Amino acid sequence: SVLAQGALFVYSIYTIESILIQRIHAVALVAVAVGALVGCWTLLRAAIGVMKQEPTQLRAIQLQKADHPGVFAFVEGIASQLKAEMPDHIVVGLEPNFFVTAADVKLLGDGKVLQGRTLFMSLGLLRIFTRSEMAAVIGHELGHFRGGDVTYSMKFAPMYARLGQAIAKLGDSSAGATGKGKVPAVIALSYCMHEFASAERSVGRERELLADKAGAEAADARSLATALVKVS
Repeated sequence: SVLAQGALFVYSIYTIESILIQRIHAVALVAVAVGALVGCWTLLRAAIGVMKQEPTQLRAIQLQKADHPGVFAFVEGIASQLKAEMPDHIVVGLEPNFFVTAADVKLLGDGKVLQGRTLFMSLGLLRIFTRSEMAAVIGHELGHFRGGDVTYSMKFAPMYARLGQAIAKLGDSSAGATGKGKVPAVIALSYCMHEFASAERSVGRERELLADKAGAEAADARSLATALVKVS
């Protein structure tokens, strides 16, 4: 598609110059064509990069069940109540966030790579949550396991990231005629990103609401609401 657009772009410039000024800037046309080819190569590299799964890097430490049996018992109880999968790993850090992931996770500092389902908990937020609020938030996150959201994210998040990287790499349209050859590709990819983001936001919001329902099941609606207020 990018090659076809680049060819049309070059032909359009050739036609306009032929009609209006009866003169062809051959060097500029070649530069535009080279820009289109470079754009194709960039897209191919980005597409191949989708297949490479790099671990998610976290500034966190892993909790061991032998050292923190109470934490694991608490999470296991919520997982059992919700009939959701128990995370294989629980990690804690200072980032003010709770989340789950099934992607490989690399812990900064010791270089350890965790495979399987991982639950990240914020030490800062844990200090301000009541026990029921903590249950609601963890229930929300485990609700993503119950709904298969993590599998969904693992398939679409890398595509999202690579598409954004491809647009960023192609986005420099100011580098003379060669850069102009990338313009059709940038326009096409930007449209794809807009359509993809619209669909993803719609599905993502629906899944977040289902996870909120799981959080309310794990504790109660009021605890979930007050926890969200505290996080905000």
